[in-house]
Amino acid sequence: MSKQKSLMISVASLAIAAAVTSIATVPARPGGAAAGAGRAPAGGAVTGKAAPAAKAVGGGGAARASHASGAGIMASAGAQQLCGYNIGPVRNGAYTVQNNEWGSSQKECVTTGGASGGAAFQVSTSAMSNPTKGPPGGYPSIYAGCHWGQCTAGGLARTPLPVSDLTPGRVTSTLVTTTPPSGAYDVAYDIWVNQAPTTKTEPNGTEVMVWLNHAGGVQPAGSVVARNVLIGGHTYDVWYAKGTSAAGGTVTFNMTTPTAAVFNLDIGQLVQSASTHGWANRTWYLIDVEAGFELWQGGAGLAVNDFSVALGTRPFVGTPPVSIGPPGMPARHS
Repeated sequence: MSKQKSLMISVASLAIAAAVTSIATVPARPGGAAAGAGRAPAGGAVTGKAAPAAKAVGGGGAARASHASGAGIMASAGAQQLCGYNIGPVRNGAYTVQNNEWGSSQKECVTTGGASGGAAFQVSTSAMSNPTKGPPGGYPSIYAGCHWGQCTAGGLARTPLPVSDLTPGRVTSTLVTTTPPSGAYDVAYDIWVNQAPTTKTEPNGTEVMVWLNHAGGVQPAGSVVARNVLIGGHTYDVWYAKGTSAAGGTVTFNMTTPTAAVFNLDIGQLVQSASTHGWANRTWYLIDVEAGFELWQGGAGLAVNDFSVALGTRPFVGTPPVSIGPPGMPARHS
């Protein structure tokens, strides 16, 4: 478990025409993805975020969609730089960008468009150099909900949802990213389930990760428990690592076909699948959806160009949640 500490962040000026707004220092929190909670299983990562129709590009390339680029974020009039552990609101508080550097002392920063800017950020600097067989150095990300007591406006922060309420279409998310050709990182959602509707510390339920893509030889925490599982139109290999603080452990849905973007990804079906297997209790609550990049080495140029989380009741689309059997056993529909 990473120790919480207060970091005095010196926010450097950006080499752009716009002025950079300094961000207040906040306590460091070890939350975040496969590195999120600071748990380091042997030989793997540590496991711990309505768009127009567009084509997602596999293989780690940028998504072909009309969204702001990282360069556009850097040049926006209200640009902010976040270094170390630091947070800043975007989209008028609907989302929060966090530069969650918890496992490295190397310089690493992200840039956002500021409080009134879009739901986007870019990794502007990264000297991360962590071994790929251990935990990452951080998880720069954007989220909706509550992360270690730091909450966004409305949405999941206002209405945490019981797992039992996560019917198909109840919670969906869009994520569009740009990925560089080098470095060691993943492109991942980090979804937190807590035993109570709120918490000011690390969630004590289940961490559910969704790896869209990865590079540099990194892998999810734990071991594979099922392969080629179809959920909501996407196929995954499923990994599981027993938890310490999180009673349900960490479940990682690793896409078998890498992609740089997803549109209306059904978060509820993934959490329900974990619940069906017994990794999350139906009385627990979905409190936070995060998306970003776990960084082991490098990562400058990674960008979230668009992110959204929608709470709705759209008609059923996709496959029902599945019960994932033991290794070597086929998944079955519930």
